[in-house]
Amino acid sequence: SKTEPLTYIKNPNGSYVLNGTKRFITNAPVADFFVVYARDVENQLTAFLLSRKNIGLKFSKSKNLIGFNTSPISNISFIDCEVSEDSILGNGEGTGNFVFNSSIEKERLFIMSSILGRMYFIKKVFLKNAKDNKLLDYFPNQEVLANLENAIHISNCLIEDSIKTIER
Repeated sequence: SKTEPLTYIKNPNGSYVLNGTKRFITNAPVADFFVVYARDVENQLTAFLLSRKNIGLKFSKSKNLIGFNTSPISNISFIDCEVSEDSILGNGEGTGNFVFNSSIEKERLFIMSSILGRMYFIKKVFLKNAKDNKLLDYFPNQEVLANLENAIHISNCLIEDSIKTIER
């Protein structure tokens, strides 16, 4: 079935009407609230907080996708879904980019932190095995360790820089 991008119009009474579809939404079948991004006729992006109870929301049957056994996924259709002005996140209409960017910066930190933790673990295991088996005498193994140290250092710098950006 054809899906339409999520758009909104502002009513004279100050409310907003959303129409369109969001596809492959993680936890849509079980979530009570949703943050959705929609565009107006001028292509401005606005973030809205919606409740599952909003009239005009239609949820498709949960999709079974490989690798997503613990998170149910479905589509959400917005059919003349009316929301109040209080549903807007950020500083009003057109600030959806700011809302998205501020949240994705934190998400990137979570992702990078877990990867960095894995790199520290790999380094620990590598060093233990290399010392036990006297493998650090070989240049290729020294190069692997140097590259791993480099990746750890760069990742730490990126995380610190991201934290400074968020704190500003």
